[in-house]
Amino acid sequence: MSNVLEDDLQARPWTSSPWYFREELGQGAFAKVYLAEERNTKKKYAVKVLAKATNGYSIIAAEIQVLRRVASEAVSNPHIVHLQEVYQDDFNVYLVLDLCRGPLLSDVLSLGGPLHEPVAMKILRQVVSALSSLHSIGILHRDIKPENIMWENASSQSPLQVFDFGLSCVEGTRGASALAGELLGTVNYIAPEVFQSRRYTRACDIWSAGIVAHELLCGDVPFANEAQIKLSPLTFSEPAWKTVSPEAKSLVRWMLERVPRNRPTAEQLLQHPCLRADPPEPTAREDIGRREGTAGGTCSPRVGHGGGSGAG
Repeated sequence: MSNVLEDDLQARPWTSSPWYFREELGQGAFAKVYLAEERNTKKKYAVKVLAKATNGYSIIAAEIQVLRRVASEAVSNPHIVHLQEVYQDDFNVYLVLDLCRGPLLSDVLSLGGPLHEPVAMKILRQVVSALSSLHSIGILHRDIKPENIMWENASSQSPLQVFDFGLSCVEGTRGASALAGELLGTVNYIAPEVFQSRRYTRACDIWSAGIVAHELLCGDVPFANEAQIKLSPLTFSEPAWKTVSPEAKSLVRWMLERVPRNRPTAEQLLQHPCLRADPPEPTAREDIGRREGTAGGTCSPRVGHGGGSGAG
């Protein structure tokens, strides 16, 4: 890595950090995430560690830029993982982030079956709230999916947090276009216009959140590949949709409009009757539970890899 890139990090030397590692929480293609404890306060954080020699430096540099913008704009949304500090040494870059120890949304969905509509709408409202705050300061997430959404702790009543900003960018910059025509994100959640233009807008995040909404209510994504995303009609023919309200179906259809300008903004979504306020607290049977005729009852998903930061 050049000295210019190292200077751009504006990182403190790791030798001056007040944290020490307790255990490894997760590992990805480019980074590892550790549970760390502050020496004086004993408060716990997640530390994402990236070796400078890897190809993932540009990803983590982009993540640092985005998370610093969130901090500088005083965005205090409880549904966004926040960056506390950045450190480096001769070999690694260290991101100190809020710690999440709850299950990933993808873990809950992998148990099978759709969620109760009130629970699904409560989850969706928190995701849309995070997008509203990000979009208000010009940040596009570009990789909204259940794997990047996590409960703060093991309680199903704890807040959800959106994390992993490795593919995020500032709207209107060169970063809002896929580099060298490369698609960014996960295919099942990519908006149809991206396949043609390779450009990302706020409407792309809304589409991705709409796919998540469909998955919450139906138990599966609506489109399996690029061709279906571009051309297949959105239907509510699966048995799971029989017990979903017309208002919730209308919400999903609005978010999955193929013409980007016809999709709602995050702010408009928060005014939708389904999302305007949190539903009543679920009963024990409904607690992150399934509807009748599906997996049923409550679920106890495994605790996620922690960190609320992704492992890159």
